[in-house]
Amino acid sequence: MRTRGLVISNISDQIVDLLRRAIVAGEFPPGTPLRENELAEKFEVSRHPVRKALQQLTLEGVLEAKPNCGVTVAAESTEHVAPLLIPMRVQLELYALQRLTPEVLKEQRLEWNKILRQMREAADEKDEQSLLSLDADFHQRLLIAAGMKDHIPLWLAIYGRMRGYYLLAERQLENLSFVPFLHEKLLESFLGNDREQAKRNLQSHLENTEFNQNAHAVWKKQQRKGARP
Repeated sequence: MRTRGLVISNISDQIVDLLRRAIVAGEFPPGTPLRENELAEKFEVSRHPVRKALQQLTLEGVLEAKPNCGVTVAAESTEHVAPLLIPMRVQLELYALQRLTPEVLKEQRLEWNKILRQMREAADEKDEQSLLSLDADFHQRLLIAAGMKDHIPLWLAIYGRMRGYYLLAERQLENLSFVPFLHEKLLESFLGNDREQAKRNLQSHLENTEFNQNAHAVWKKQQRKGARP
């Protein structure tokens, strides 16, 4: 987690962003206590902006505060993932995608390709946490490209509650290289000429249905080809 170079006028917001990303990536497992004095020392700031950051993340539900126990990373639960959190995430990302013109999508291609390259490196290194964080970066790029940066905290609050669900899904894969491959196919869809199909593919991807299943079949076929002598 990067801790240097905080801008004086916006320290609290930057700490919120750094902590939220670290939690989403699994650097702080559920139940981990986050103490003001330790974080203030880590970020080389006073305790006041750290306290504000912890309060903000508690309001978002990423952290929880209990009397006499301080602040800890909130427990993970899959109870609300399918009926509530996935539909909320789908709605937010589809709205961002439909706002994007083909020109803007092409302008963002380099940024997405940079993330995909880092994904492949993380997959090769079997670095699950980095891969999960890069997955988040890939999808946040939709909101950034659509001029919806102010909605990223909302997106992260949803994603943060699902981090255990996504990490479990990663660990069930026989090979992490499927993750960058899947996102390559998703990017191809974004950049294609059929916008309605791109939206259907994005929704299917987020709901882990047909798009992911078809991509997995193609990936497995390529793996078998590559394994032949």
